[in-house]
Amino acid sequence: MSRTTRYSEKISGTERNWVGDVRFDHTDGYLGITQFNESLDRVLLSPHQVKGLLEFLNVRGKLKST
Repeated sequence: MSRTTRYSEKISGTERNWVGDVRFDHTDGYLGITQFNESLDRVLLSPHQVKGLLEFLNVRGKLKST
């Protein structure tokens, strides 16, 4: 395993998600999602969960930005 972690830039939120900025990180197939608002929220998806997320998004079509 490489143990190299890649980080995204912070991405601004909108009113619908309480203006919570997020940053993504990716290490050895694991996807981390950190949301910065009044508190710090963190989700870590396993490679199997990442695959499920990508399949879900593919079935639903591309996300439309508003």
